[in-house]
This record gives sequence, C-alpha cells and structure tokens, in this order.
Amino acid sequence: MLLSLVATAAWASGGYPSEVASYLGVPCTPQCTICHATNDGGDGTVIQDFGVALLDRGLTGGSNYTALHTALDQLAADGVDSNGDGTPDVDQLASGADPNTGTPFCDVQTPVYGCSTTGAGPAALVGTLTGLLVTFGLRRRSPRG
Repeated sequence: MLLSLVATAAWASGGYPSEVASYLGVPCTPQCTICHATNDGGDGTVIQDFGVALLDRGLTGGSNYTALHTALDQLAADGVDSNGDGTPDVDQLASGADPNTGTPFCDVQTPVYGCSTTGAGPAALVGTLTGLLVTFGLRRRSPRG
C-alpha cells in the first residue's frame, strides 16, 4: 500500500510516450493515459495498471530514460499482463494496443480502393493521358503574322 502511494507521487515526463514507442518499436506514439489518469499527467496521476507496474519496477519521472528502459525490460521479463488477456504488456504495446485495455491506439490506415480504380484498367489511364496531352501539350498554335 505504501509503495503504491509513493509510486503514484512520481512526476510525469512528457517524453516517455515517444521513448516507449521508440524503445519497443511501437508503430505510433501512445497517449499519456497508458499510465496517467489524463493526458495532462502530473504528480499523483499514475493510476493505470501498466503505469503502476512500471513504477513498481523502478520507473521515476523527470525524463529518466534509463529507468524507463530498465522498467520496461523488467516488465517484459516478468511477463506482466495488466489487463489479464493473455498478452504481455510489452507485446500489446509493440502491436499498437493499450496494455490496460487491449484497445488499439494506432490509427493504422488500410488502403481503400474506390470505384474510380475498380475495373478501369490501363485503357482508362491511356485515354485520360491522351486527352490531357491533346488538350495541353499537342495543341498547335497558329503563327502570328
């Protein structure tokens, strides 16, 4: 209990989310809410299970990246699974999901192909290019006299 009270008093570090992404190879930067109550962070706001697990493994605030790396490594070695879904926290993060909820936080765009390219094939492209060339490039101008 005392450890939790002391642990949540650590100060926030705005660079931690991007450092977590870089260190673990996360496809995008997570929000501060993977550890804190809000994205504003601040003293005493580490309430998420993932954040508490990092604090329990020596994470401090103040942009101490060495402590962050050590805590992440220990979290991985311990196989911590904050949301109990069977996937360790570091694996969930690496896939772009919040380790507290399993919800993806990366906005991965899947290519969408509209009807303008469906079934048109190369003939439509050649026709369009030919029309542009005729309109803009191959027009002859009458000589000025």
